[in-house]
Amino acid sequence: MRKSVSRLLRRSFALLLSCVILCALCSCSGGDTTQTTAPTSTLPKEPVTNPIDYTESYTISVLKSDDNAENDDAYVGFMAALEENGFVEGDNLSVTVLTCEGDEDKASTAAQDAVKEDTDLIYAIGELAASSASKATSEIPVVFACVADPIETGLLTSCEKPDKNLTGVSDYTPVREQLQLIKTLFPDAKTVSGLYYTSDEESILISTLAQEEAKALGLEYTAYTAATKKEYESALSSALEKGDALYLFDDSLTETYLSEILSGAKDSKIPVFSTTENLVEQGCLATCFPVHEAIGYSSAEIALIILKDLKPVSDIAVEYAHICGECVNSSVADSFSLDLSALSSYSRIVGEEEPTT
Repeated sequence: MRKSVSRLLRRSFALLLSCVILCALCSCSGGDTTQTTAPTSTLPKEPVTNPIDYTESYTISVLKSDDNAENDDAYVGFMAALEENGFVEGDNLSVTVLTCEGDEDKASTAAQDAVKEDTDLIYAIGELAASSASKATSEIPVVFACVADPIETGLLTSCEKPDKNLTGVSDYTPVREQLQLIKTLFPDAKTVSGLYYTSDEESILISTLAQEEAKALGLEYTAYTAATKKEYESALSSALEKGDALYLFDDSLTETYLSEILSGAKDSKIPVFSTTENLVEQGCLATCFPVHEAIGYSSAEIALIILKDLKPVSDIAVEYAHICGECVNSSVADSFSLDLSALSSYSRIVGEEEPTT
């Protein structure tokens, strides 16, 4: 599985890399920066059959919103992609890494320091880092990662045609993959019921996407919403009666009635899929999550396109996670006697915990 993932990560960049080789693009000189130890990637390496003599040298400033597993993985993937494409720290690449520790003032200072260093590109991991970098410069290109909704956060007004000096890879809820997981684990499923709080904007957006993606996957999706206890009871009853699977959103409705939802689904023998890993840990069956190392890899591909002047930032649409892992609750899976052999190598198996009420 990992070998096929590696090919997928490289395929989209191969043609552009060939263009780089054929075009005698102008080189950029990087300034002195603090050196960091190269991270180790879990993505597979393949031998380079035609090594390239890179004469360009670049300086990249990395801003991490905070130290956590997702941000660290996005950094690892980014550095791995640069190395696999011929750029090595201390040789033709200088990298400065600054962690904002979740603090707005530190993030602002870090972004301003990157601008003062006259860096060639800023790699901003997380919303805080991306926002600070965007405010600090309108000239230096910014590539972000781990930002769920660039429009909602005010970074961009268009993801298809970025109107500022930044673009990147979003880690928004992988709705299509989550619905595909329903088909993978329950091939005979035809109908999916979505259940969410009527006024939750995030849930409304995810449900809208689910409607479109379900159609593309040959599933029938119906949304059931509620704002009061009476509406909830009616919505849950209809959702379980008419759906082969329940697609549950992580909002205030779920938080309030999770135990009742799971109990009703168990009695009806309906599998409950969710939009987040948190809900799987609390008793839902499964979900899909973005692989952040792959997001970092894709971010580096975008960075190289920009650094090589192959495309202006405005022509590089925001990408979305295209490699996902599965989070599955083992206890619930056992109750359905599921075969989990079809899951990817990025799957995560958790044990059931008592749901919070």
